[in-house]
Amino acid sequence: MPEKRLFGEDGEDTRRGGSVKGAHPPLPLVAAGRHPIFHRLNGLVATRAKNDENTNEESGGVPPTLRRLTPGAKFTLVLEILTAYASMWRALGKPDVLGLARKARDVRSGPRREDPLEHQVARRLGKVVGKVLGVLPTDSRCLIRSLVLVRILSRRAIPSTLVIGVRKESSFQAHAWVEHEGEPVLPAGPYTRLMEM
Repeated sequence: MPEKRLFGEDGEDTRRGGSVKGAHPPLPLVAAGRHPIFHRLNGLVATRAKNDENTNEESGGVPPTLRRLTPGAKFTLVLEILTAYASMWRALGKPDVLGLARKARDVRSGPRREDPLEHQVARRLGKVVGKVLGVLPTDSRCLIRSLVLVRILSRRAIPSTLVIGVRKESSFQAHAWVEHEGEPVLPAGPYTRLMEM
């Protein structure tokens, strides 16, 4: 039986063959999971598995931590990133970097489970944080990105290290990035390590 659509793309009522005053338009792009940000995130995000299995026959052998997210899960992750961003942005007024790192890790998380794919999950979350914050018309420099990623990883009980590095070429430059198991999950660049938190 063919699927019946009650409303066309422009809000036209297909039941009566014409437009109806006050007809409800189709779902907004964000609610329908068709917003461009979701296409950019497709396949880049991984969620922690609800069970300890590393593969599932239903998904063709793809580990649960690396499966593609549903539109609803993508929307939830984007909201989580934006919430973390707002929280960390408010805290940036304090000059204490160690306090900022503590605040980023001060979240509720479940027990830590050993996951052989944890580093891949951390890298994918790093890419997603970069993409989401990269489209915002606000401050998305390396420190705020790093703090947001530390917060997102901490919520998933994935350990991380916030690193501050410096470089002196023609002028002094500083950079912040996040590492997991000694490997960067946000771009590090050729900076000398100054501090690890």
